[in-house]
Amino acid sequence: MIKMTVINNIKLCNLKYKIYIWNSIRPASIRLMKLILNKVKYAQNRKIKLSIHKICELTSMSKSSINNGIYMLVKLGIIKSISELILKENKINQLNENTAIEKFLFDHIILFEPFIEYIYLFGKLKSDEKAAEQLKIIFDIKTSSKTIRNTFNGWIKKLNMKIDNQESVASSEFLKTIEEESQTIITMRRVYNKDLKSLPDIVIHDLIEALIQANVDPSNSLTDTGRALENYLRIKFSSLMDLSNCNGISQIADKIRQLKKINSKHINIIKAIGSLRTMGDSHGLDKIDGKKWGISKESALISCYLAVKTISSIESYLNNNLSF
Repeated sequence: MIKMTVINNIKLCNLKYKIYIWNSIRPASIRLMKLILNKVKYAQNRKIKLSIHKICELTSMSKSSINNGIYMLVKLGIIKSISELILKENKINQLNENTAIEKFLFDHIILFEPFIEYIYLFGKLKSDEKAAEQLKIIFDIKTSSKTIRNTFNGWIKKLNMKIDNQESVASSEFLKTIEEESQTIITMRRVYNKDLKSLPDIVIHDLIEALIQANVDPSNSLTDTGRALENYLRIKFSSLMDLSNCNGISQIADKIRQLKKINSKHINIIKAIGSLRTMGDSHGLDKIDGKKWGISKESALISCYLAVKTISSIESYLNNNLSF
């Protein structure tokens, strides 16, 4: 299995929540974006100044097509801007580390909020046309619903994804991984029961990995779940208080209690998930009994779902609503 990229050694207190502004969805295929990415990466590594005109010449594609592809790569957070045709520093580093462009693109597409919502609505409404129409209203997208539908359906087909009962057959290990991860984020979206834009990418990546690992390595899944919840709490509350000296989510929960920003029941649930985390691989033998915990697939899934619902409940609580 291709492991999800994990961001290490970052100052979580400096991370900010993503701001989403959707003006339009342009018709850009994965093939087109891949072609542009290859050219941008090549030029950037050789310190060659690249223009839209040059990309058109190199790819033998029209200016409108290239403009659409660049626009979507900017929206995916890969290219800096329409006027500055270079990859963000962390993105070029990823590609230079021999990351496959297909996997690189997928990792960004699967976190692209309008696409996640389209998949969710598609499965719920059983209609791509209705899904595109509702998405257009929800995100106030200026593009026609037909363009939205055609673009996103093209991505779904290229990535060999399933929408509920629509069957697809993966033809390679890479496509099997794509299929697994795409189904996982659909599941997570349903459990979370609201759009994912409030969640930082690092939290989404950890939760996806936790759900996938539940079937493969349940103990490791508990570790991924615990890390996801801890990262969420640090990012959410570090601007309100110093959490840098807290070791693990139980200590974080105790400190957050002082803020009165979450309910005491949230504290108890967070500590329970913290206890489950200590059963995972990262903590080895049980300190009291000196034995290793055996973790079932079902327990790993329950822990992950509980973490997702807890995060959702905290978000609701911060909006003055009690829900779980």
